[in-house]
Amino acid sequence: MITRLNKPKIIAGLSGFTLVEVVVTVAVVLTGVVLILRSLTSSLAAMQFGQHLSDAALLVESKIWEARQQYVLDGSLPLDSSKKVQAREYALHYDIVSSADGVQNELLLTLSWKEKSRANDYVTSLRAYLSK
Repeated sequence: MITRLNKPKIIAGLSGFTLVEVVVTVAVVLTGVVLILRSLTSSLAAMQFGQHLSDAALLVESKIWEARQQYVLDGSLPLDSSKKVQAREYALHYDIVSSADGVQNELLLTLSWKEKSRANDYVTSLRAYLSK
């Protein structure tokens, strides 16, 4: 007669995982995946906002340079306008404050644009001094 050594014994109720254990495990894993995806979308939105801010800074610098050149040439400022950069519409507004001595004037260039995540327009401004 041949006998098997180490014959596995199956005890009822102790084999495998229970349904509750599987559901809890799936819930924990899904919660982790959802949190990772939310942080990824938040970081992408922050990166996009940073790109818009960089575009705005470059646009303000170039418009300040243009305003200085025009002011030196004929003493006027460019008209308020809007500029489209990479499918984003930026609104430009120029203000000038005359100094008491009339030699140097202060130029305030305000730039605004609409962000998806904000209810109001995002506004940034830059001051420069103009002299003829």
